[in-house]
Amino acid sequence: MSYATKFNRSGNKFTFKQGENVNYVSLEDIFNMSEDKIYPVKALYINKKSLYGDSPCIVINEDTTVNLPKHLTETVIEMINDEECVNAINNGEVKFLVYRYYEPNYKRNCYSIDWL
Repeated sequence: MSYATKFNRSGNKFTFKQGENVNYVSLEDIFNMSEDKIYPVKALYINKKSLYGDSPCIVINEDTTVNLPKHLTETVIEMINDEECVNAINNGEVKFLVYRYYEPNYKRNCYSIDWL
């Protein structure tokens, strides 16, 4: 691969294929199922059809996609455009852990992830 291939933006870069009936879940949903579970990253994408603008997503299995918070949009875009990261995801080497934090500005619990 040449240096310039990292600027290619077309096509799906991930080898994992998701099924027909996909369930979208929030980070809060999967956090509440298990606070310390580590989830695989099978693929990443940006949902361009979200009501709230571009929304990052993680495919974790054949029928489940996790909606990520808006603040991770740029990170997911960078990951999708990084050949080394895409290869690591395709090889099953990338995972994530959900954590909860209190946001005083909104006076509520919020959720984000640590990449593993």
